[in-house]
Amino acid sequence: MTDLQLSISNWEAAGQGAAEVLASTGRLRLQVGDINLTEHEDTFSRTSRQEVLVSAYPLAFWLAANWWRLLHEPKPPERLRPSTEWRLAHEWPAANAGTIWPAVVLASEGDTIQFQASIAAGSRQQSVRYLNTLQVPISIPREQVEAVLDGFINSVLGRLEAWDGIQTELLDLWQEVKDERRDEESSSYRRLEACLGFDPDDAPEALMEQAMRLAETMGPQTFNEIAPLYGRSAQGQLPGLQQFQQLLESPALEARLQVFEVVLQKPIQSRAPWRLAQQLAHALRQHLGLSNEPIPTALLCDLFGLTPQAFESTLPPRRQPIAVAVPGPTGQIALHLRKFYPPARRFELARFLGDALVTGSRSESWYVSSDIPTYRQKVQRAFAAEFLCPAEGALEQLCGDYSEPAVEQVAERFGVSPEIVENLIANQEVTR
Repeated sequence: MTDLQLSISNWEAAGQGAAEVLASTGRLRLQVGDINLTEHEDTFSRTSRQEVLVSAYPLAFWLAANWWRLLHEPKPPERLRPSTEWRLAHEWPAANAGTIWPAVVLASEGDTIQFQASIAAGSRQQSVRYLNTLQVPISIPREQVEAVLDGFINSVLGRLEAWDGIQTELLDLWQEVKDERRDEESSSYRRLEACLGFDPDDAPEALMEQAMRLAETMGPQTFNEIAPLYGRSAQGQLPGLQQFQQLLESPALEARLQVFEVVLQKPIQSRAPWRLAQQLAHALRQHLGLSNEPIPTALLCDLFGLTPQAFESTLPPRRQPIAVAVPGPTGQIALHLRKFYPPARRFELARFLGDALVTGSRSESWYVSSDIPTYRQKVQRAFAAEFLCPAEGALEQLCGDYSEPAVEQVAERFGVSPEIVENLIANQEVTR
């Protein structure tokens, strides 16, 4: 079974409005995994239906107009509320046209697209009340999502062509998007714009020039991990990427990251980032001869060729949104951390270890960590939590006592924040 289905059938040419709206009216079905998100109660006829009667044209136009941002722009950090501009480019109801759409949100995680549908749109006072939600977000490979959306838009255009050859704005827009997708230089530019949070041709020219230089230096995939923090969302702060440049010019920890080639005994075929992170953390602990005991700061520093004194005394500039490891000559790296609290700084070092394991430990690699919810960052955070505070060891220490003093005691023992232990307990409850 495919992970995603978006189709329209039983064209009906019903209702009133422009020719393209009438001609593209039919029964729409959206299924993510095994959840049909268009299953609804038709409040007029008091029946339940699997597909919803809508005009596909507004949705197809919205998908084409926001193509690059839908497929390449991630969600903001959890602490930030998505802006109106972000929501208009990622939430299905923005397709509007007086239609009650499923409350679906799409956002990039890197190589996957996350689908969220935590609420059911519509009500008994409206013509449609959707019945299903996604209890947890579902991630689908970007190539699959791109193919499904491509097929949907083409099916709508095919219907309009068959219906008296209707010429529409969608036809011109989609041709432009397809031309850009075929041209590598154009598509790279559009992806970068999208990661920075801009619609096509809306990004300031100076910002794009800076971003392209950094993407070439850091590698496009790595720069895309931090681009959202320095694009549209940062326009009220230092202009362009000056804040990032300020971080690179700040005092750094001169380090040398050890190269590890850990072997996963039984790789799990799962897209869940925490599963890979857990496997990598266990494999590295085994490689280092550790079981479930706490990792001293001295050992953690030693993995980076640092002394605990240097680690504790070199503090970062305030209010930096990322931490970055910059490659230098002869295998050295300059570590620019962003945290001040000792457990948080330990966590940042562990995240760099996780990033190196996921991306491949190479002397020329840049490593970055942020609060952006991409797959790479999720793996980092889950790896650091399990590496520093393995669930089995922490739960053994707790002995079923989840009180605040017990949590704080275990957090202090493992050198992590109490939040890490609280999350571990919550995850344990979910997986039972």
